[in-house]
Amino acid sequence: MGSRSLRALAVCAFVAVLAVVLSAAISLPTGSPYVENFNGIGTSTMAALPANFRADALIGARVVGTFAAAGLTTTRAASANMSSTAANGIYNFDAGTTTTALGTERAVGFLSSGTATQSGNLYAELANNTETALSGLQIAYNVEKYRGGSNAAGFRIQLYYSADGGAWTSAGSDFTTAFPADAANAGFASAPGVTVNVNKTLSAAIPVGGTLYLAWNYSVASGTTTSNAQALAIDDINITGIVDDTPPPDIAPAVTSSTPANGASNVSVGSTISVTFSESVNAAAGAFSVVCAGVPQPFGVSASPANNFTLTPGRFPTRRLAPSR
Repeated sequence: MGSRSLRALAVCAFVAVLAVVLSAAISLPTGSPYVENFNGIGTSTMAALPANFRADALIGARVVGTFAAAGLTTTRAASANMSSTAANGIYNFDAGTTTTALGTERAVGFLSSGTATQSGNLYAELANNTETALSGLQIAYNVEKYRGGSNAAGFRIQLYYSADGGAWTSAGSDFTTAFPADAANAGFASAPGVTVNVNKTLSAAIPVGGTLYLAWNYSVASGTTTSNAQALAIDDINITGIVDDTPPPDIAPAVTSSTPANGASNVSVGSTISVTFSESVNAAAGAFSVVCAGVPQPFGVSASPANNFTLTPGRFPTRRLAPSR
């Protein structure tokens, strides 16, 4: 009885491990989009991010870290009328008109100070679990402003992508959302005060079974001064995989082998010659020739189309001759 219980426990443990492995990345759909609106993270200051999302707060302007080293929670919470003296960090933002984060309309974002959270990153890990290679992603999301900032350079959200979660490539100007400086470091009576929608195509090949990481980077738009910052957030993410329907290149057939080998010596003059192609071909009349000491020699050729042809010296295709009169 005890051994059965141990076997049952082992099976359960295996199933649990398998479940963790299978949920290790967001599975990319090619029909209806994957959607994350962050409304399920709750109202806590230390809110757990959705599965396969991570965030960090780094020193230095426009710095993207690594998915592996990033954290799993927010560190602060805010809503309407965000204070001009609010602390820097990774925020669980609440849309609405209350001054405490008690609503269900959430967003994840950042606020910089002059010395900390100079860059904030929201990461997502995606996987192509379909049976088809993907040529890219259709990505939509909202960038929301929860507090103005008088920093003359303004702040922005820039999307990056990576195959390994550590070496990043900018997704370009289509995925740059920048805000000019505000008159004051002030929140909004109804938050967010500004919402900008982004809906663009990201060209990034993802093979079957491949992984792609995204990073929404928050920082000052230029320069290195990060004080008097705007508080910006990412919300309402929609991602759809784009099937790679590019036809494979049409590669011309080529000879892959021949017997006897090219340059072979001491070959009997009556030996057959075998020629193998990379794919089935139709050999037209005159496709082959057999030459000895500069003199063309008669030979027969096996049937076409085929991958392999046999050339027989001294033989000709059978011909029907008209009777003499």
